[in-house]
Amino acid sequence: MSRSYFEIVFDNSSSMKQPLADTTRIEVAKDLFENEIFPLLDVNTEVAVRLLRDTCDGKSKYHNFGHRISDCLNFIHGISASGHTPLYNTMRDALSTTLAHNASEKTIFVLTDGNDTCNIPLNQVLTTKELTYFNQINVIVAQFAVNSESETQQMLTQFANTIGAKTFNFASGPKSNIPNIRAELNTALRKVNLNRNSPLNHCFTELPGNPKSWKEIEEYGIQIHQSRILYEEKFLSWKPELAINVTPLQFAELKFLFGMRFKSGINVEMMRSMLAQLVKPYYYNNQCIFWDFEEARWKNFPKPLPIVTEKVIEKEVIKEVVKEVTKEVPVEVIKRYPYNVMIEKNYRKKGYYRIESVHDTTEKNSPDLFVNATTTDYFKLQECDKPKNNAITIKEGDIIKYEEKKTVGRPRKSTH
Repeated sequence: MSRSYFEIVFDNSSSMKQPLADTTRIEVAKDLFENEIFPLLDVNTEVAVRLLRDTCDGKSKYHNFGHRISDCLNFIHGISASGHTPLYNTMRDALSTTLAHNASEKTIFVLTDGNDTCNIPLNQVLTTKELTYFNQINVIVAQFAVNSESETQQMLTQFANTIGAKTFNFASGPKSNIPNIRAELNTALRKVNLNRNSPLNHCFTELPGNPKSWKEIEEYGIQIHQSRILYEEKFLSWKPELAINVTPLQFAELKFLFGMRFKSGINVEMMRSMLAQLVKPYYYNNQCIFWDFEEARWKNFPKPLPIVTEKVIEKEVIKEVVKEVTKEVPVEVIKRYPYNVMIEKNYRKKGYYRIESVHDTTEKNSPDLFVNATTTDYFKLQECDKPKNNAITIKEGDIIKYEEKKTVGRPRKSTH
């Protein structure tokens, strides 16, 4: 079982032949994969490349190279640019293979210089269920040489947000050269946590709340002498003094370090090694990051899967009754199991009505009251005076329940 799976969606459309940095976009992209992206991958990572579909209805070309990164790079160097950008359909293909993979970590890295060109909305290409599946995968959309204020950039960002992907724009400056493009890409890769050799970004840079006194801090089980130990060991970024109040950011750093040093039992040298992967001051918490002991590195917690709920629609007959009370309607009977509902003619928009249950076989064949009625059991609204007790106001969408009034004595065999 591979520990991680890294699938590249490589944009090989005709626009990748456009000039960039004294060469073409596609040649710059090849250089970036060889010198900036692949060196960041773990030796246990399985790599694959997927090219865009030939047409909107075609199939994308997929190549899995296992752990043979050199073979993968040779394939990338041989890619030529042609055709359009069926991005959404290609992402559907990538989702299928990535979900089926048994790796513990799964990444889809998309490098594209343009938005989908099939003119089919995303929600018509990917179902709602398929869109939620992207949350199980680390998806990164690299917007390559896309004008930062263009419609394409806005559409690609919207696409990334819809599938829950991390996205960034680079190589879009008018004077882009290879060193600048590489620097831009490396900065972006650190922000999306692809560069495992770079420290994780802070969980927060500011926090609400008022400064705390040491008396308040001690209520959390943290003593000032323990805080001074953390400072003397070069972990805590500020010096604890009884005379000062502690800001929310300082308190967050103190709680994080206190938990590692005095609650977990980690020794000083191990703690120093672990913190080398983070940025001082240590504005982190255990709801944001965790230590993976198998890989010996910090990781961000994955985003939780969205909760998908289905709306249960109640019997339509109830909604019809409520709706018709609020406006004038012609005479009709709405046939819904298990009852027919009689709608009287020309109800006022406002007024008082009493719900009555009717069982009268004498009117069964009256065309003025019924339309194709199969039973004489129905409800009707009888106009009445203002009641002494409070009347109930209902509106469309409210749910009402009808219960037959219980009669004294032996119940009838046929009830409704």
